[in-house]
Amino acid sequence: MIYDAEGIDDSIKNQGHWAESNDTPTLTLFLENLENRSLRRVKQLGVTGVSMAGLDTGGLETWTDQNLKRHIDRASAAGLELRNVMFNPSSRVRFGEQGRDEDIEIINQAIRIAGRQGLPVMEYNFYAHRIVEGYRVVPGRGGSGLMEFNYQRVKDLPPLVGEEEHSLSDMWDNVTYFLKAVIPVAEEANVRLALHPNDPPAPVSRGSGQIMSTLDGWKKFTDIVPSPFNGITFDCGVTKELGHDPVEVCRYFGPYGIKSTMFIFAMLSHVCRILTTPKFGLMRDR
Repeated sequence: MIYDAEGIDDSIKNQGHWAESNDTPTLTLFLENLENRSLRRVKQLGVTGVSMAGLDTGGLETWTDQNLKRHIDRASAAGLELRNVMFNPSSRVRFGEQGRDEDIEIINQAIRIAGRQGLPVMEYNFYAHRIVEGYRVVPGRGGSGLMEFNYQRVKDLPPLVGEEEHSLSDMWDNVTYFLKAVIPVAEEANVRLALHPNDPPAPVSRGSGQIMSTLDGWKKFTDIVPSPFNGITFDCGVTKELGHDPVEVCRYFGPYGIKSTMFIFAMLSHVCRILTTPKFGLMRDR
């Protein structure tokens, strides 16, 4: 079948998944850029939205209404919706260091811009460290490469040069300070903030505690500032790695569950594509 410049052929539109509405998840793929070929690929798959790691201008300090609108308009011209842009709070915010208030204000300004331009979700991490040193590629079936994580290889790594160890209690204090500063802004801007759990869910990284490395931590996080704008990315892969049933955990955090604070739904771990909706979204394996 030949696809035209607008994307998917009319004869197969809406095939392959449910009809999307405000009451259903909406499929969204992660894109590294908004080039024509990238947008066209998403459109041909029948997916309606895209997510990005950031704007092409750089970090949140570069955000302006014009910059974000340019990205939104670029996706819209391809018949798609930009639904999520990710960010990472600085180490000064994560570790409660001097200067965090200035960094939080940069985040709040970006949230206000997102609200004015209609971006529904901003996703972020609050890792002490990602602890990527524990990953390696191992041989798989048919000559494939499989990603493996071994906590024993990294559990005793020291703090990075110039950093200190931070207790789990300190990390909870720091994220509490952060949430109390940003969630009221998110509520006013109508932008949902989604925190991704620790992936991999290692309890300690370079001597510092990881707040989102357990299911109890996920629940505690959403209780700090109870709000429909304070939520999580629900990652099925991480949930399974923690030894929990993803279906039961989904029922707890999902839009009709106890908490109703799941804004992004990750179907598979490690290598995945994102999907979001005003309430929650999905991620699909590459």
